Amino acid sequence: MDDRFEQVWSRSGDYPETHLRPLKSHEYHERNCRRERLEREQDSLFDHTQQKIEFWETERENKFGSHEFRTIRDMKAHLDETKNAPQIRHTFIESDDSRSPVNCHPDLLKSLFTYHQVEPSFLDAIHTFGDQDDPKDLCLMNFNSFDTLTVREDKLVAVPKLNRSGREINMSYLLRAPEAKKNKGWKWQIRQAAVYQSFDTETGKSFWCTIKGNDEFNKRIKRSSPYLDLPSPNSTMNKIEVADCFVASLATHMVYFAWCDESWRDFINDIEDGIRGPLEMARSAPIDDDLEDTGSKLKTYPRSLRDTRRNSTMRSNKTPGGTAQGSKANSKRNTGLSARPGTLRKRSTMELIEGAHRALLRYMTGSSIKPKVTDPEKDAEGAPAAPATGGLFVVDDNASSRSSEEGHLVDTREVLNKFRFSDVQTLYTFSDRIRRAILTLTLNISVLGEMHEYFTQRLLNSDLQTFRHIREGCRENGDAIGEFLREVKSLSKRLETRRTQLECLGVLLAEGNSLYDGILQYRQLDISQRFQETSRRSADHMQVMANKTRVETASMHVITVVTMIFLPATFVATFFQSGVFLWNNDSPSQVNVMEQTGESYKYRADGFSLFAAVSVPMMVVTVGIWLYVFLSMRRSMARRMGVTSSRWSWGSRGSHGVATAEDGKMGAGALGEV
Repeated sequence: MDDRFEQVWSRSGDYPETHLRPLKSHEYHERNCRRERLEREQDSLFDHTQQKIEFWETERENKFGSHEFRTIRDMKAHLDETKNAPQIRHTFIESDDSRSPVNCHPDLLKSLFTYHQVEPSFLDAIHTFGDQDDPKDLCLMNFNSFDTLTVREDKLVAVPKLNRSGREINMSYLLRAPEAKKNKGWKWQIRQAAVYQSFDTETGKSFWCTIKGNDEFNKRIKRSSPYLDLPSPNSTMNKIEVADCFVASLATHMVYFAWCDESWRDFINDIEDGIRGPLEMARSAPIDDDLEDTGSKLKTYPRSLRDTRRNSTMRSNKTPGGTAQGSKANSKRNTGLSARPGTLRKRSTMELIEGAHRALLRYMTGSSIKPKVTDPEKDAEGAPAAPATGGLFVVDDNASSRSSEEGHLVDTREVLNKFRFSDVQTLYTFSDRIRRAILTLTLNISVLGEMHEYFTQRLLNSDLQTFRHIREGCRENGDAIGEFLREVKSLSKRLETRRTQLECLGVLLAEGNSLYDGILQYRQLDISQRFQETSRRSADHMQVMANKTRVETASMHVITVVTMIFLPATFVATFFQSGVFLWNNDSPSQVNVMEQTGESYKYRADGFSLFAAVSVPMMVVTVGIWLYVFLSMRRSMARRMGVTSSRWSWGSRGSHGVATAEDGKMGAGALGEV
């Protein structure tokens, strides 16, 4: 077997085909697939510019020493010097971080794995490393075990010159845990660690290979190794000494397992601190605290719908006669659609008087001036109406006190504007972190459970004669295997507790997301209601303007009819009196002349020329001034509304353009209010 080992080591570049253990029928295909994948991904998996493998192994008197190798030649030279393999050998392969290539040449790794006959299944854990922009394998973790405890002696792969009996236990696992990093923002990152161990049950020798994105385990193993209770190195070891070596390997396993639990508390606390702000703001936001507790649902309706529903309710509670009168009165008061022209003109005059009166009182008193108006909502609900003041503004001496008393009322729009979609993105980010953390904990618990099951069923409770001496030696050493299994079980329970905490946070976060969705929908509804209020006020204003226009149009119709009747006669009379025509009663001297000729009037061409010379230029100048002012106003309006001058043309298209600008101005005003 020594010669065969030398042959496969000489072609270590063919790993994993250099594995000496006889394979089962289905394992040939798996081995070929792993080799092809290793060759296909080795450029992204390994950093060829940084080659480093560190050995941490026992030397004389079982004292540990460190050795670094950067070339295959140096590593092979060291392995040839230590043909009698050390009792414990740790190899550390590192990378810059968990998503960077490992700092090792692929040939160096293949040579190491061929020398120690590492199981090809360990390559699956190595492939979680490598150059990658985003984490892959979605928190993959696994546990693999293989032993030759039941293999016949003639089937064992023993290498006597390396002091290997071929009777060994191989196991590998991939673990993940959160680690803090020094940077701004979120400091936690879930990182993986791949661990492989082989233990010779006859010689007590163990080999460890650790691959991680930093030197964390390198430091931990070096700190804990001096405290291992190792027997004195001998060429042959009894069952007690082999059991002591096995107990040391169990203690080393706990170094790796403890890493899985130690940072979860801080991780969960930071998660809770991160989501507390957005969730607390959503829970305590005073959205509708200013609504009166009157039992009426009208307060939740937009103002434009409130009046309609209130009027409908009032009509349904009145007699038929009172219904008609009340409806008519409300229609007159709220919309002003049936107001008479005189009322409109009086109202416009009163508004001017009110404005002047208000400005004068502000100047003279410096007090808060508010209009004493009647609240239609309070009137409809039966509250006492404000005293009539003729619509004038009065000085409100209690304005400041009422403002302080009503200070608890909040502006819903101001509160809703504090909520942003970025808060939803923040909650989603934390939700994704919680889901990944729960998955990590679940898979860690699964790995620990598989190891617990393997040790319980395969090693502790079975009747394997090849492991009996170790089992008995561990029992004499304080039941080390049972203590190890209890520690693994306790660790699993702690991880389950962390998972329960995260699941609770996940439920709170899901409810917070639902609450945020509701608040954002309420915000959109509030914006729509404000647009509706603005549109209603604009429609009321346009209705009032339409009523005024209708009244003024009627007046203009009367003026137009009178003008059409009297203007022709007035023009003729004025023209005849302009001196263009001379009548027989105008001048005594002309009377005799016209009597002699028999004419009743005489046309004066020079008089008409003078009339035309004066009136026609004045008409042209007047029309020109009007046209200039008209076009200037249109051009100025077009610039204010951002409309090109080509739209402002004559005729119906020009009228349409003016209407469009008016509508745009009103729309902009509505948007500004919202």
